[in-house]
Amino acid sequence: MPNLPVTDRDGMRSDVKLERLDALEIKKIEEALKKVGAFGEVHLVVEKGRVRFVRTLKSEPIDGEGNLL
Repeated sequence: MPNLPVTDRDGMRSDVKLERLDALEIKKIEEALKKVGAFGEVHLVVEKGRVRFVRTLKSEPIDGEGNLL
């Protein structure tokens, strides 16, 4: 995979170069982060050095505010 320039949230170019992830993988991870919301986990399942699956676990607070009573 070529080292591609990365932009931050403000659209500014970064000196960070992509070495392991491609644009589709980053998009899938971003979607998973949105899916779990404020409480949850995103797991990257790696096989043979490549991300093969993105597993999500969404958690919800018991009292609706993030506290466990």
